Amino acid sequence: MGFSDSRTNFAEIVGRLGEDLDLLRASLYIADEDCGGINFEQIYGELNVLAVAASDYMRPSAAFPANIKSLSKFLSVVQGFTGNLDKYYLADNIYFHKVLDKKKGIPISLSLIYMEVGKRLGIYFEPIGLPGHMLIKGTQGSDQIYLDPFNHGKILTKDECYELFDKMFGGKVVLTEQSFKVTTKREFLVRQLLNLINVHMKSNNYIQALAAIDRIELVIPTDGQNFKDRSKVFRAVGKYSRAIYELECYLKLRPLPLDEKAIRRKIRELWAIIAALN
Repeated sequence: MGFSDSRTNFAEIVGRLGEDLDLLRASLYIADEDCGGINFEQIYGELNVLAVAASDYMRPSAAFPANIKSLSKFLSVVQGFTGNLDKYYLADNIYFHKVLDKKKGIPISLSLIYMEVGKRLGIYFEPIGLPGHMLIKGTQGSDQIYLDPFNHGKILTKDECYELFDKMFGGKVVLTEQSFKVTTKREFLVRQLLNLINVHMKSNNYIQALAAIDRIELVIPTDGQNFKDRSKVFRAVGKYSRAIYELECYLKLRPLPLDEKAIRRKIRELWAIIAALN
């Protein structure tokens, strides 16, 4: 599938009203545009095989928490899906087909693996986009179970989630009840794309960073952050006039952005760079 086809198909998915989006297919279109050669049917087949194999570790008569534990053990211990701590900032940790193949990724991509395998078994996980770290939640009746796919599928209570964050961030990140709200599908895709922007900018891969920014605009067209992100990329590649244009578009938003003064200062800096080049 070519670039234009992948982008068009992605736009069709996210262009629908509401949250009834196919996260897996949207994620695969992102990967196909950037990497090419994605075999969709093969990936769906591999997920089906994982689900069938996982079912051997679960029992219809077992309690919900027990089956969650069995599924987590299968994916993390038997299959080896876990976080890539050694090489966290790699695009391969984000692209779904790469994570499915290498069994290493970042929290959001591993969460999608668990979500896709789980739903094939009638277990529907919801993503919980905590600051800097994504968990998933399984719910049945009064039972609520949190899993951390990045940390070997560890099962957590909500209190243990608070403890985890204290340990991870040394008390610098404070969780509230609002932190545990379910991440919508659009929010999920934006977070996935923001991770790609971060990785590609770190590796000076500006074309793919820009592609990720443009896809965010398809998901949430009214987000002014896209103008600032595009300006940053154009500045990095020396296209200063285009960087100014993006910031000027940002300043046309109404009501005026709160960082208007800072943006105007950046525009002046860019004009100074252009003047020095002439």
